[in-house]
Amino acid sequence: MNIRFAQASEQGSKLVLEGLLRLGRRPHHPHHQALQSGNTLIHSPHPIFDLGGEALAMGSGLESVKASGLRYLVKAGDTHLATAEVQFDAHGQAKMLSGLHYGPHAQATGEALAPQAPLQRLGHHHHAGAAAKGAVV
Repeated sequence: MNIRFAQASEQGSKLVLEGLLRLGRRPHHPHHQALQSGNTLIHSPHPIFDLGGEALAMGSGLESVKASGLRYLVKAGDTHLATAEVQFDAHGQAKMLSGLHYGPHAQATGEALAPQAPLQRLGHHHHAGAAAKGAVV
């Protein structure tokens, strides 16, 4: 199966970085140490779609599919820490971080997509004392 990766949204990457910063402040979060390491990468956005339950119930099929956001991979070293979903507004602009998902699913998703994922590094998360900065590359 081929995955079509998307052009990163600067605002989307920024929303993901902000979410990572919030998670990194939680000392009991399972990835606290990795998020504090300054080695967290955001990469390989791919589109997510909404089939629309109502349209499907009315007999519509794939023609009713609408792009609803981007899913980014979040990695520290060789570990895929999370997937991060950014929701679009009605104009197709990144609106909000709708989820940071971590655990076995995130690791499996990263491993499955890694062979196809573009090598472009979209963002990184640095931690410097009490202040943290993120940058989109």
